[in-house]
Amino acid sequence: MNPRAIEELRLRVRMRDNWTCQEDGCGVQASETHHIAPLGWFGKNNKHLAWQEKNMIVRCPKHHIPFAHTKRVRKHDVEYLRDRYGYDYSTDPWTSKILGWTDD
Repeated sequence: MNPRAIEELRLRVRMRDNWTCQEDGCGVQASETHHIAPLGWFGKNNKHLAWQEKNMIVRCPKHHIPFAHTKRVRKHDVEYLRDRYGYDYSTDPWTSKILGWTDD
């Protein structure tokens, strides 16, 4: 994706999440957009698949790094976005990996 399209996507995600950290109980105003499934999971030829609203969520600095990069939070984020916004993850191979994780 080109830089302008990426910034437009990030703005849509911030607006969707009301510029607020989506970590349970936080509610702090925030502007950092986080990839639920990291760019590296998509391979060189499929990076465009990482840049979807359903793979992004707003986090404050406190909850972006390192908390957002744990198995528990990635699974919670997918379930939260699916339930809140009705995103369909059934055809996304990356989400089956996340949803299959246990709380170990």
